Amino acid sequence: MGFLDFLLRRQPDPTRHWPQERDPLPTVRVAPFELGKLRLGDGIESARFLGRPDKCHRGKLPGCFGLDFTEKGLRLQFEEDRLTEVVFRTGYDTFEGAAEGQPTCVVRLEDGSRLSQSTSVADVERYFGPPTKIEADEDETRVHYQQGNFCMDFEFNSTGELGSWTAYLDE
Repeated sequence: MGFLDFLLRRQPDPTRHWPQERDPLPTVRVAPFELGKLRLGDGIESARFLGRPDKCHRGKLPGCFGLDFTEKGLRLQFEEDRLTEVVFRTGYDTFEGAAEGQPTCVVRLEDGSRLSQSTSVADVERYFGPPTKIEADEDETRVHYQQGNFCMDFEFNSTGELGSWTAYLDE
């Protein structure tokens, strides 16, 4: 830990010694949610197989980290040393913190289905069944699923392009 980290009370970067890894995203299983061998609730070391993230956001609270895998279109959020949120950036540039032209991903589901910018609300309903709720305004449509404390949100822009898919624990 450097002096600046000490002054800012930032915890050390737990990924600093992880290997560089440029393999594509692994397949996603939805029930229970798994990104390759990484599950919601797992510790940060379980994400090592994804390689060193492009950015590690270090929170002041112990065990709170955000890992951005920019080239893979992926963001992981850890709280209290547990994976609590996975965000796949599939499309448009309104994704929080995204720069124009930033890479996106195509998510491969276990059953062979794929989620990408061209995935529609109807496609999501066909893959996952009726949503818990749909919220829409002139700029965006959000399709929400919840089963127990497991939730999924799909965000579409005004032209119907899928911008992101978020899977998270609501505790």
